[in-house]
Parts: sequence; structure tokens; C-alpha cells
Amino acid sequence: MGNKESYQLEISGARFYEDNFVPALFKNWAKRIVKELNLKESDHLLDIACGTGIVARTAKGSITNKIKITGCDMNEGMLKVAEEIDSEINWVKANAENLPFNDDSFEKISCQFGFMFFGNQVEALSEMERVKRKNGKIIIGIWDSIEANEGYFDLLQIIENIGGQNLGSILRSPFNLGDKNEIDKIIKLSKISNYKIETIKEQVEFPSIEHWIDCDVKASPIAEKISGLQYSELRKEAKTKLSKYVADDQKVRFNMSAHIVTIE
Repeated sequence: MGNKESYQLEISGARFYEDNFVPALFKNWAKRIVKELNLKESDHLLDIACGTGIVARTAKGSITNKIKITGCDMNEGMLKVAEEIDSEINWVKANAENLPFNDDSFEKISCQFGFMFFGNQVEALSEMERVKRKNGKIIIGIWDSIEANEGYFDLLQIIENIGGQNLGSILRSPFNLGDKNEIDKIIKLSKISNYKIETIKEQVEFPSIEHWIDCDVKASPIAEKISGLQYSELRKEAKTKLSKYVADDQKVRFNMSAHIVTIE
């Protein structure tokens, strides 16, 4: 099912991720995920692979009265930052393939762009279905292929030219489940029948090309594998070769394509 390079970050990387990557890349998608969940005040939401908690916090802010929210992740650095931002949400270290929750515990379940990294995606789906209450809903966001995400495909060419395919494979990894047929196959193997897969686009915005490059290096495993010289060359090349994504206000904007899986 493709390269599942894990985006495990220490707390410093998790803080950089929250302060920089989340507002640029994940904030608008979190709003979309929460809208699709159609939350009610009586719901208990489980956000799987919650990272630093953008979906959970967005969900909390979308309801007048406080709803019950649990966020789980295997990355302790991410959970530490999530706890620092909002200690009222229940943050739990948990593996998506072995959730530490009782059957029928949650009305709503979300998983924004973490599903691609699970070691056993069929088992993760089965676990989601197990802890979902009857008539509940699961919303999963999965990036489309990197070829369908023009900005990142162009960035990939630069990274591979500078650092080779080994470095490029890290950038490719979030897009490793872009084939809808593969997603469909995984869902069918989990014995889930009532689902749909839609492909949508959402605009992302970085303050500058330099900021975009910093996010995709410092908030990913690339940081541990790229040399200082390669990093300087990457920033230099990106400024020229990615300039088509720079708007008149000097901000970088482009559309990202993702598959949204709805299970009811």
C-alpha cells in the first residue's frame, strides 16, 4: 500500500508544525472535515491521528455548548502541544489499529490526513467501525496523489534533483494512497458497506515560498536527512521554480486535492 514514512516529531518540531504548517495547510481542511461531521451538542467526537489537535479544536469551536471530544495519536510530541493549547479536550496516546475504547463509544469519528500512515489500514477501519455508535458517522481525509497536487509535485521535482529519490520519498509519503480504487479496496476488506468517496479541492496559503519550504522540511522527517547545503540549494531553487504560485501580495496559494471518505 505504498511507502508509509511516519511523520513522528519531537516536541520542538510539533510546535513548529502547529505554529506554521497547521495555519497554512490544515486549518481550512479541518473546517471542511468538521462541516461534514454535522456535529450535534450531544455528540462525543473521536479524532484519530489528531496531531496537535486542529480538527478537535475546530469541532469544539463549531458548537455553542461544549461537546465531548477525545483526540488520540501515537506521537507524544504532538499530544504534548495539543494539551498545551487546550487542556479541556481529552488527549490520549493510542494506536488507530487498537483503540483503547469500548464498543459503540462515539457518535462521530474523524481522521484528517493520518490514515495513509497506518500500518494496517483495514484493521484501523474495523476499529473505527467498532467504536462508532449505531447511526454514527466517520469522516476520513486522504490526500490525492502527488501528481494531482501540482504545487507538491513541482516541489518534489526540486527535492529529488537535489537529494535524490530517498529524500523525495519522504515528500511522497503523505500522498501514497491517492488512488481511489485502492481506498475502495481497503474499505471493502474491512467489511464496511455504507460509504462514499468524494474528491474535493481546498486552497492552501503560505506567507511565502520560504515559509512553504521551511514547513515541509522542519515539520517532517526531511529535517533529519537533508544537509545544510542541500537545504540552501532547495530554498534557492524553489524561489525561482515555484514562483508561479506566488500571488501579487507575495503569498503562496494553490489548490490541494483530497479524497473525503464518509462512512455511516
